[in-house]
Amino acid sequence: MIVNTPQELFNLLIARPFIVNQSNDLIRFRDSMSLYINGCNCNKEDHLLRSLKVYKKLNTLDPLLLSEFKGSIPCDKIQFYLSGTFIFEV
Repeated sequence: MIVNTPQELFNLLIARPFIVNQSNDLIRFRDSMSLYINGCNCNKEDHLLRSLKVYKKLNTLDPLLLSEFKGSIPCDKIQFYLSGTFIFEV
């Protein structure tokens, strides 16, 4: 599986609260993305920037949590990209 954007990750995580709730970073990511998508346009850019900050450092999350996330999706590996640039793989 390839995740190209923070919104794609958000869509995967929103259906997996048991994963999100194990990490303060993922909670921040989920909340910022939710505000970016559904919130007021006046702070949209700030919410996206906060989400991107977490997205770019996903590889620093607990390896067991990342493994559990991958296991919740029927795939062998998950590759994360941003603007066409490879970030990391689980």
